[in-house]
Amino acid sequence: ALDVALALPLGVPKFVVSTIAYSHLLPPERIATDLMMILWAGGLYGLNSACKAVLSQACGAVVGAARAVVKPDESRPRIGMSSLGKSCLQYMVTLKPELEKRGYEVIVFHTTGMGGRALEAIAAQKGFVAVLDFSLQELANQLTGSVVNSGADRLENAGRQGIPQIVAPGAIDMVDFPTWQAVPSRFAERPYH
Repeated sequence: ALDVALALPLGVPKFVVSTIAYSHLLPPERIATDLMMILWAGGLYGLNSACKAVLSQACGAVVGAARAVVKPDESRPRIGMSSLGKSCLQYMVTLKPELEKRGYEVIVFHTTGMGGRALEAIAAQKGFVAVLDFSLQELANQLTGSVVNSGADRLENAGRQGIPQIVAPGAIDMVDFPTWQAVPSRFAERPYH
C-alpha cells in the first residue's frame, strides 16, 4: 500500500489503516507526501466496536478527501523553495514575491524533515520548473544522525529529473535532536537551545 501511495501524484487522496500507523516501523521515506494514516485499533482478530469506529473514520476521510480534493494549479510554472522559517532565512520574503510577479507559483517547504521529503517527492514527479534549495538543515541532521531529516536522497531528485536547482548552505550549521532525548555527547560542549 505504501508503494502505491508513493507512486500516486500529489492531490490523489491516500489513506492507510494499519496496526503500525505512525510507529518507528514505518520509515519516513516510505510515507507519501500527502498520506493520511489512522491506527487500526483493536481489530487484529476480527471486527468489534473499536475497529468499526476506526473503519468508519477512515471511510469518511477517504470519501471526504475524494469529494473535496483540489488538484494543484498547473497553470503557472511552479518553483520549489526550501526555508527554515521567515525569521531565520530572510531571502524568502524578498524572492518569493518577485518570482510571483514574473508568473511563477512559489511553493515553500519548511525544512523540518517531512518538508524536505515533500519537496523531493514533488521534484521526483517533475512537479517544478526550478528548485531553490536554500535551507540544508535536514542534510546536517542526516549527516549527524538526527531523526529530523529528510532521507538519504535529499538534494538529488531535481538533478535526476533535469530540473534546474540552486543550492545554498542556509542553516547547515544547525542540528535538531528530539527534545525528549539528551544532547548526544559529541555535541555536549557546543552551544544549544
